[in-house]
Amino acid sequence: MDTFHISATGLSFNYMPQYLAQALGYFAEQGLSVESYVPNPWTVVLKDLDSGSSQAVVGGIWVPLCYKGRGKEYFEFAKVSSRAPMHWWPGKRKKGNSAGRT
Repeated sequence: MDTFHISATGLSFNYMPQYLAQALGYFAEQGLSVESYVPNPWTVVLKDLDSGSSQAVVGGIWVPLCYKGRGKEYFEFAKVSSRAPMHWWPGKRKKGNSAGRT
């Protein structure tokens, strides 16, 4: 089984698709073992990419934008959630009917 290494900028409900895919065995079904960790400080994620110790970084699109034009070019390649899930967290909802929204 191949291993795909992810360096994450943090733990967040925003990354739930990755957590669920891993927990439900979707990666394993494809012959892929996924390992992730959160370095301290978070900026180590870029060193992980540069050194090859990680194949991807889980973080917002702001990460590549922070470094644009500063000697390195990083690119976003996937969007795994369209909204911050905390928007839908019980007790955090805005007034109004949220039925049918995703």
